Amino acid sequence: MCFDSSDGYNDRQAQALTWVKKHYPEISVGGGNVVDGETLTFLAEAGADFVKVGVGGGSICITRDRKGLGRGQASAVLDAAAARDAFRERTGGYVPICSDGGLVPDYHVALALAMGAVQSPARLTLVSDQSFKKSHANVSLRDIPTTVS
Repeated sequence: MCFDSSDGYNDRQAQALTWVKKHYPEISVGGGNVVDGETLTFLAEAGADFVKVGVGGGSICITRDRKGLGRGQASAVLDAAAARDAFRERTGGYVPICSDGGLVPDYHVALALAMGAVQSPARLTLVSDQSFKKSHANVSLRDIPTTVS
């Protein structure tokens, strides 16, 4: 399960993470999205098992325009990875990073992994003996309603 927000640095998300971990400790729950190490630490301390890093880098994401926040994906992942490592040193807990957004050509995935991201949270799908991960952000065209009631 993942709490996915255009700005993961908020008390409601932290409260939701804490509640889920208290009542359902067997469930792996993530939080995000974040663009810096401070926010990664905030969510890790609230109980996040993984954190999604990236705001505004997606192809149709309007967060940067609407909210005035966001950061280049490489800078965000590097900063979050440094905070993750510091969190591990301080607490012994490891919080994987999911680089989310702004990964267009396939080599961007390799760059995100080299900078400290772990993997996409999507399920593996086998197609012609090759494994793929299909993932849609909450603002993908697939999730935008076509009608308004």
